[in-house]
Amino acid sequence: MEPPPEHQIAITGDLASISPEVEARLRAVLASTLLAEGVPIGSLNLAITDDQEISDLNHRFRGISLPTDVLTFIDGSHGHLADIAISFPMALRQAESRGVPVAEELAMLAIHGALHVAGFDDETDADRQQMVQRMNQRAAEVGIASDSEWWSHHYNWEVAACA
Repeated sequence: MEPPPEHQIAITGDLASISPEVEARLRAVLASTLLAEGVPIGSLNLAITDDQEISDLNHRFRGISLPTDVLTFIDGSHGHLADIAISFPMALRQAESRGVPVAEELAMLAIHGALHVAGFDDETDADRQQMVQRMNQRAAEVGIASDSEWWSHHYNWEVAACA
């Protein structure tokens, strides 16, 4: 009997910023979240970027000329689910602010991106609250401490930029 098919997850970009163990953990966290949320089997790319690259992506696709922590680009063509970009410097700042290891913050951001792939949104306060609740559920399932107060620090900067 063959094992069930798995999501194909590629991690690219600034891999010098993360250890092979963190890379493996991110791959596992993404696969676990996609599986738990019932996302059909497919491929997913996770890019570890810097503030400039993610700011450029944020401007090009969202019209916001600021760095952010994580962006998800849903694809769905030819078995490719999505591309997720995480800014390592932003993850590092958020980890320091929250008092957690950067590996944990990266995992939370990966879960956040995977939940977007699963159809969750965080454009309203109610949606954001539901998404954080689900993030914490998925985090607990993979051994990451939950944080009901988790939030993307970039959110306040985006609100200020749009005001």
